[in-house]
Amino acid sequence: MSIDAQIAHACPHHIRYETVSILGGREIITLSPIAGVSLLELRKDGISIPSEGLKASATVVFPNSSPYRINSTSNALIVEGAGLTKTTITLPSKIINQAEMVAVLNKNLPSPLKATVYQKSIQITDNLLSDGFKLSGASLSKLGFSSTTLRAKSKELFPSWKLVRQKNFVGYKILLSKPYFNEGEFDLSYGVEKSYCRRCAGTGVENDLRFDSVGDLTTIKDYDLLYQRVAKALLTQRGSNPYHIFYGSTATSLIGQKVSAGVVQSLKSSVRKSLNDLIDVQTQQSKIQPMSLEERVRRIRGVEVSTIGDDETSYLVRVTVESFSSKPVSINIIFAVPGSIPLDGDLT
Repeated sequence: MSIDAQIAHACPHHIRYETVSILGGREIITLSPIAGVSLLELRKDGISIPSEGLKASATVVFPNSSPYRINSTSNALIVEGAGLTKTTITLPSKIINQAEMVAVLNKNLPSPLKATVYQKSIQITDNLLSDGFKLSGASLSKLGFSSTTLRAKSKELFPSWKLVRQKNFVGYKILLSKPYFNEGEFDLSYGVEKSYCRRCAGTGVENDLRFDSVGDLTTIKDYDLLYQRVAKALLTQRGSNPYHIFYGSTATSLIGQKVSAGVVQSLKSSVRKSLNDLIDVQTQQSKIQPMSLEERVRRIRGVEVSTIGDDETSYLVRVTVESFSSKPVSINIIFAVPGSIPLDGDLT
């Protein structure tokens, strides 16, 4: 039994990390129309930006490094703010090191404020859980502040944004709540409707290599491998592989020609020739490598060719082959400009 890398997958219709720009400081318009909020992620310099925007926490850093020399006349630290319980903290009247000061503050600071070590000093932050806070009291001078009152407010780093429908077009675009002109690298991941998907060209099938959760290449075997080998043989331009010039078909050279009995016959002949070559290759391969009955093509049961709708320059080829396990396998392939597409029964 042999295996091969799987190249045909159900397309998730998910465009990832498309580089975008903010037009006029307010709008982000993507190459494909955004389908909705599902799978939507806006990033700046690799940092995800939620729809409510980005803010920096209200933060205060003590100017002086530890230790702090506190006496009985300058040991009061008053903390207050909207939504906060006004609290007067009485600091110990002694020389306080960094760890001790953090412990004293965290024991007495009103929620959600928290003190942490910051280099050789200390910072107090609200972790974006308040509308800011105010510090006052005689102890501020001992901590390095030049005034007896200090206000800390959060800072907006990126404005909020929302999805709005595009006028005279399908889908959505992103609209910022206010102009933003700062530099940065922006990318957007978003879901799209199948007909506008650039990953699968609207077919529902994406041809690419994929890896599993542990980083191993996704592989296939048996009937799935048979299907893929037939599709690869028919979609490869004959002669394009310099090491195996016999491999592939000439079907792609017929793309664009209007339907006629001659074109249909040429397409059928090319498909049969390609599959007979594949059968010969597998016969030789089976002599030196174990192969399962399910992955080998025994014979061609039928080849049907039809046009797609009213388009007389695109062809749907239905191929039925029989494996060595005697099970028939059907493959549908579209030959159309600008290329050829295998359809796994439209996996979406």
